[in-house]
Amino acid sequence: MLKSNKALIYSWLNIIISMGGFLFLVPIALTTFSDKDFSFWLFTSSLIAAGTIIQSSLSDSMLRVFSKYRQHNKFEKVFSTVVNLSYITSLFPPIIVILICFVSFDNFNAYDNIAYCLLAIIFTIILNLISSPFIALLHTDGKIDFCSKIEFSINLCKIVCAIIVIYVFKTVLSVLISHMLFSIVRFVLFWLTAFSAGLIARFIELDKDTMKYIEKPIRKTFIIKIGGFFAVNSMAMVAMGLPPAEAASFMFTTRVCVLIYQITLVPFRVKLPTFVNYRFNNKKIEIRTLFIKTTRISASVYFIISLLIIFCSDFIFNLVQIENKLLSTELLSIILLMFFLEMHHVAHAMVYETTNNIPFVKISIISGITIYVIAKSLSPTYGIIGIIGSQFVIQFIGNNWFPVYLNLKSLNWPLILYIQDLFKIKHLKIHD
Repeated sequence: MLKSNKALIYSWLNIIISMGGFLFLVPIALTTFSDKDFSFWLFTSSLIAAGTIIQSSLSDSMLRVFSKYRQHNKFEKVFSTVVNLSYITSLFPPIIVILICFVSFDNFNAYDNIAYCLLAIIFTIILNLISSPFIALLHTDGKIDFCSKIEFSINLCKIVCAIIVIYVFKTVLSVLISHMLFSIVRFVLFWLTAFSAGLIARFIELDKDTMKYIEKPIRKTFIIKIGGFFAVNSMAMVAMGLPPAEAASFMFTTRVCVLIYQITLVPFRVKLPTFVNYRFNNKKIEIRTLFIKTTRISASVYFIISLLIIFCSDFIFNLVQIENKLLSTELLSIILLMFFLEMHHVAHAMVYETTNNIPFVKISIISGITIYVIAKSLSPTYGIIGIIGSQFVIQFIGNNWFPVYLNLKSLNWPLILYIQDLFKIKHLKIHD
């Protein structure tokens, strides 16, 4: 319990530092960058954040494998197989990043050093992805708090360095290079931890049994998260075609909402090893009980921060001397509701994926492409309203409910009982 609480505290501190660092960076970036470069900086941050989310999801898939084989005498082969799969997976980001930028920017030449910026983004994402097995190993061994400490320290140093390089070099490229260098440090630290445990991944060693168990979930998880990136970030991809000032305001608003979304998913990430253990032992009631408690924490934090942003944003930004570039209260409220529904269904998806069944590939890809196409067609006429509305409607129709349905079904948990359990304030007692 103590370790879990420490991990939770460090994970929240990590996100808070990221959010606080972002708020420190914004006024510097606003005074240093043009609206065009400011929106470009926020867009590149979204790409790197997407790589981090994919890395977290891959770590979750690997955690399930390591939990199954950790005490097995062939664990070293299993570990080598998983590490090599992470190397193979990391080959795809260059293609994906170039594709995303191709559909997002009308004129590549309008941005300084864009080729070098893309290289820095690609290397950062690759380094994050190949860190996945080492992070999963530490989580399997109950060292979540140790991982959180490393992440916290790296993020703190990264933010301080970013502030310095913006002041000194005044370019988006300098910020991206600093991120890449800290990703190298992060990878080395996690690799050394695995090495100190006596585990050395042998290059091109693939265990057949492990491949059968993990190849399909990893492949599906990777595709789902790419589809999820398009679903969540297609708004930003289309918004890059708006006038610079409007795009900057939109990107700033979505970046703040994404940070809130990440904060509220922390309790589920910390408790994921427990969910995995319960699922392996078929403890459905325990999963349901833990899920309700964790959801209440996440939802409470989300609503408190959202209300502060909606009603106190002017005061908060004045306090930290940042120009309030948030969209109108009405549009902000819609985006916050959209990300709350996203947080809810992602939490259900995380718990359902502990079954090692990943059925969200088609709906994820279809949603992502549909949102982009509709938003792109509506934006010339309706602007930001068309972009936000297309994502909200498409996500609400499918993605927001499909993982919820599957998870509840896997736990023999009727929807009406789930709602009753969720809103029962006193003496939590899960219905059988």
